[in-house]
Amino acid sequence: MGEEGAAACTMRVTIREAAERLGVSPDTVKRRIKRGDLRATKEETPRGGKGIWMIDLPDDLPNPGAGDSDQARRLDDQVSFLRDQITFKDRQIADLHRLLDQAHRLLPGGSPAGVGDEAPAPAVHRASPPDARPWWRRVFR
Repeated sequence: MGEEGAAACTMRVTIREAAERLGVSPDTVKRRIKRGDLRATKEETPRGGKGIWMIDLPDDLPNPGAGDSDQARRLDDQVSFLRDQITFKDRQIADLHRLLDQAHRLLPGGSPAGVGDEAPAPAVHRASPPDARPWWRRVFR
């Protein structure tokens, strides 16, 4: 009865389902099967083929989505906090821009920097090379 009792308290799932239920990758499930940590049997598929591994898992495993709602709530809280921070920083930036404009008005000339009192940019003159040919053409005529 020991074997029957163990079978009554287990569910048979595929490797992918077992990985989801255990919260690990399918490769980890396969390694655990090889080590003997998980009991599995290979069953033939209806169409033949390679067959499919079925893993025996205890029925009392936690629901894979049980922790998701708590994690989602924490993430929502973090997103809300970060949005508040962005709003606060945007207000700070706007205040700093206002202060900067006031400071520019107090400067001699009375207009904000960049509005009409800039000197024209000097023209950039590049000296053209005396001979535009490659060096090897000049050396080996």
